[in-house]
Amino acid sequence: MTLVVIEHTASNDGIPPAPTNSAKSYVSPVTKQITIDIEGTVEKPGVYKLPSDSRVQDALVQAGGLTQNANHQKVAQILNLAAPLTDSAKLYIPTVGEQYSASEGTTNSSSGNAVQGNGQYQPSN
Repeated sequence: MTLVVIEHTASNDGIPPAPTNSAKSYVSPVTKQITIDIEGTVEKPGVYKLPSDSRVQDALVQAGGLTQNANHQKVAQILNLAAPLTDSAKLYIPTVGEQYSASEGTTNSSSGNAVQGNGQYQPSN
């Protein structure tokens, strides 16, 4: 957006000078966003757009929090709520009694392995 400012200053004879254009650009801050997928036992599973500086906790809040069937103990043990999220992150919240294992080598900056990673959730048999 460009804002045109017309300045008028009084001259000694009392007649204002001709207006001058001085264009000034005002750039509104652009908030970068990431897209994450949160599934499993959350109230509102789905794909969400969040600010790029979002943390795992922010994603859980956006998804309405954990359901009563969520494995709260495993989430507390494995999932780092303060971890920063990355674009295209996948979070999966397991159900109580659900067996799961993490894929080897699927860690990233927002990784909680078995609960979160790059879509590498692998249920145990």
